[in-house]
Amino acid sequence: MRAYNRHRFSQVGIALLLAGLLCAAAHAESLPLTCAPVFGDGAVLQQGIELPVWGTAEPGAVVTVRIGEQSVTGVADDEGHWKVLLAPLVADELASLAEAPVGSTLTVSATHAKGSSTVTFSGILVGEVWFCSGQSNMAGKVRHHPVEDRSDNLLRSHLPAIRHTVGDGSWATATKGSVNHFTRLGFCFAREIHRELQVPIGLLNASTGGSPIEAWMRAAPDVELQLPANSRPRSYGGNYARLVAPMVGYGIRGTLWYQGEANASEGVEYQQKLSWMIKDWRRSWELGDFPFYYVQIAAIGSSPTNSPVMGDGRARIRDAQRRVMSTVNTGMATAIDNGALKEHPPNRKEMGVRLAQWALQRDYKRADVVPSGPLYKGCKIEGRQIRIQFDYAEGLMKATRTPYHKPEPTPDADLPWLSIQGQDGTWHWATATIDGNDLLVSSAKVSKPKAVRYATTNRPLGVYLYNAAGLPASPFATTPLWGEQ
Repeated sequence: MRAYNRHRFSQVGIALLLAGLLCAAAHAESLPLTCAPVFGDGAVLQQGIELPVWGTAEPGAVVTVRIGEQSVTGVADDEGHWKVLLAPLVADELASLAEAPVGSTLTVSATHAKGSSTVTFSGILVGEVWFCSGQSNMAGKVRHHPVEDRSDNLLRSHLPAIRHTVGDGSWATATKGSVNHFTRLGFCFAREIHRELQVPIGLLNASTGGSPIEAWMRAAPDVELQLPANSRPRSYGGNYARLVAPMVGYGIRGTLWYQGEANASEGVEYQQKLSWMIKDWRRSWELGDFPFYYVQIAAIGSSPTNSPVMGDGRARIRDAQRRVMSTVNTGMATAIDNGALKEHPPNRKEMGVRLAQWALQRDYKRADVVPSGPLYKGCKIEGRQIRIQFDYAEGLMKATRTPYHKPEPTPDADLPWLSIQGQDGTWHWATATIDGNDLLVSSAKVSKPKAVRYATTNRPLGVYLYNAAGLPASPFATTPLWGEQ
């Protein structure tokens, strides 16, 4: 009898439990309608391309996205994910850089068996959007340096059509009391583009200090890396999953990248990692080979003056970064003349401007803009000397420069941090003569030269090579600093 009762009570309990679950399910709230956090009031949408809009809703819900006269509909899948594509939008016209248009309203609504819901975002502008990423020199916020840069207080900026993601789905405007949320380098880039194009500019920011490149990569590269024997294994993908992935798919023109200090001891392995990451991010966004512009890490500390072989400190990673430009649609801003004793050079304004010159010349077709300082192209041995040839070397000159000022030509000065290698493998300090847009390098101690190095040291100070546009030559080595490839 007891066994029967236990069995009967068990059946009753199960029945009550099932009834409770069914009742709870019947009264359960629908999966709430959401839009990806990167969408928010005051957002800037990329002009001229199809624009994904995505989020979550009740499975099977019919989701409609409206902006202006456009209305696009999609259906949430079995897990509640939905995505639609808006047709290309036209950039908002600006009556003045000191004013922003009212903007449009982006409306997202969902209808399903349990009801309907709507979310709206106001003040939406259409213009140019750039994704900013990297470590602390990208993450650093807008500041003012009154001693070095008295005439241009970024904190007093009033450019309300420049917008920046804050991290919680909201967007800040480049106005007093708000511009301090911006990445300093990104803002200085955006300001140059804004002034030239006179359209709204949006900046997505995914950057964090001290982060190695591995943290920004979805997974280890599908190539065999030439890692040094004493390298520390690093985990992949943490910052990608946390900071990049939530923004992947948002319409952008291209990417700005300032990272490398956390990988400063690397050479060819960093070249492989960054090249792979660029290609992988492009696969993620599905926007083709969008522009990827980056900063070659700045000088730091000091350099020995008695070692013409150089190759110390950050020389190898700078050489690797220069060689990443073999990847399609990339551009590099050289920062060798913009260093400091410590990690964070205060003058990130000029780095933003130098990145903007790549975008203006290449993406916005400003033919009068020079995008880069002299970049090593090739060399020819001519008797006792080596002729160095460059791209972007029109008006090649020796000059000195102080931060926030144009370079001052010093034609009669020696060019330091230039060395030449003899056939016996020994390096010697060299002298240089400018011949048009070429550099002739030689040494009285070398009769049969083999290779040349320029500024391949941690922090070269003094006279540098510039072009007529006032942009510095990148450090270079005619043979890789990590040996022949």
